[in-house]
Amino acid sequence: MSKEQLRLVRAEPAATSLTLSPAQLEAAGHRGSPLILTGGTGTGKTTTLIEAALSRIEGGQSPDSILLLPTDANAHLNYVMPL
Repeated sequence: MSKEQLRLVRAEPAATSLTLSPAQLEAAGHRGSPLILTGGTGTGKTTTLIEAALSRIEGGQSPDSILLLPTDANAHLNYVMPL
């Protein structure tokens, strides 16, 4: 069984870049322990998780050490496309 590898790169900012709320910025900047994000539909959980992962990767953390767990069977598609 071979191990598949993906190279993550940040896309160029879109014409309408996203602005994280203060709570999202706090979550994206969280370091040192596991973090669980909760919130309703459309509250920015996926955006926050992706920004947090990209921030860590840009800071030198290995992508192999980051675990993002989708909230349902189709949520993983939200993670794959932006990354």
